[in-house]
Amino acid sequence: GCLLNDSVMVTLFNDSMSISPDTTICLGSNLTLFSSGGGSYSWDFDSTLSGNLSSAPLVSPTTATNYKLTVVSSNGCILKDSVTVALYDEVTGVSPATIICPNDTTLISAFGGSAYVWRSESSLSSPTNSHTRAFPKFTTQYQVRITTPRGCVVFDSVLVSVDTNRINPLVSGDTLVCASKNVVLSASGGSSYLWSPAMFVSSPTDSATLATPLRSTTFYVDISNRCYSVRDSMYVTVAGNNSIVVPDDTICPGTVTNIVVSGAVSYTWKFDNSILSGINSSNLAVQPTEPTRYKVMAVDGFGCLDSASVLIDLFDEPVIDAGSDQIIELGESAILKATSGPGIIKWMPSTSLSCETCRVTQVFPQATTTYQVQLTDNKGCKSSDEVQVQIGGVLRLPNSFTPNGDGTNDVFHAVGENITTFKMQIFNRWGELIFESNDIENGWDGTHKGVMSKVDTYVWTVTYSHLTKSTTLLRGHVNLIR
Repeated sequence: GCLLNDSVMVTLFNDSMSISPDTTICLGSNLTLFSSGGGSYSWDFDSTLSGNLSSAPLVSPTTATNYKLTVVSSNGCILKDSVTVALYDEVTGVSPATIICPNDTTLISAFGGSAYVWRSESSLSSPTNSHTRAFPKFTTQYQVRITTPRGCVVFDSVLVSVDTNRINPLVSGDTLVCASKNVVLSASGGSSYLWSPAMFVSSPTDSATLATPLRSTTFYVDISNRCYSVRDSMYVTVAGNNSIVVPDDTICPGTVTNIVVSGAVSYTWKFDNSILSGINSSNLAVQPTEPTRYKVMAVDGFGCLDSASVLIDLFDEPVIDAGSDQIIELGESAILKATSGPGIIKWMPSTSLSCETCRVTQVFPQATTTYQVQLTDNKGCKSSDEVQVQIGGVLRLPNSFTPNGDGTNDVFHAVGENITTFKMQIFNRWGELIFESNDIENGWDGTHKGVMSKVDTYVWTVTYSHLTKSTTLLRGHVNLIR
């Protein structure tokens, strides 16, 4: 039950610490923080702080940062504090990288500062201005020192590349294409292309294009990149489009014309009944009876197939009428009259005509004659008609014959024209009938009852009729000679 008393004395240390005040610095700079009042120091980890166990660490913040410190005093007291290091809100920068061509110039710039100093000043127009024109001979990285209004120094750079990428063009070579066909033309080595003549290509700005030339053509392509341009060319031969060289034609009816083609090595004409010759050649002979189109397929030396056609038309055929046939007596004349359109008249045969080129002419035939009249119109086309002038009847008999078997004048007979009936009788000098015939072609060979008659003079009678006379009696004599 005893009550005991005692006491303890607690001493309160009044330890304190100090730390750098909050501050603001330039981006990219560093700062030494100061602290005191401790026996040991420990800064919270931060990647921008160097020396976390130091009383004076070095900081290089990239953003506003609060750095925290724990201090253990000499009396063992734990003290905590922090300092915030902010960054000046100043924005600086430079123009983007660029590419130029040799011997060109470009404008580069920086911003956000109150003073500027550019390096590589020998190829700059204004190395202490925010904007300067650069003219490098080769690719250059231009560095600039920017001093901000608060005195911050910022380093930046602009890359100016000089494009020395020359064009090494590669184009498709000269080529051949058949008429109406197309061919691919191609080029490479650049970034842009321009083909000409553009009207004959499908895509004039593509690296590969489809060409459809109408005739043999030189195609050009301009190959370009950022700084260079090169022109190249290729020749496209168009084969098979020049075979037919004869135009459509019009000819006179009944005439023959030749269709001549060239430019190929083989030809095949479509069959037509009016073709006379040359159906597998370059020279086709035709005689059309109506307007006709002739078609040909041709293969040239390159194997290209071509086709064409030629129309052969016909002029209207001239019309002429020589009139009706006539019958006249021997010694008389006849009037012939041709009826036709305009043109040149010609009668044939020209003998016994009063006018060879008149539409109306008088003829004096000595025997039955067929006259032809021909009309040539203003296109050169010809047409003809015939008329016959008959002699009513002509009969002739010789006065001598020599039946000696030599084949010449061995038979005594009449020669006639248009004779309708005929009867010949032959008598000797005593009036005895020794030969008789009803056929003008059947003459006397000089015999009587199979025996050759003697050399003498014999009497004959002929009764005949012809176109204009019913019956005529003739008498005469004939000498039998050996």
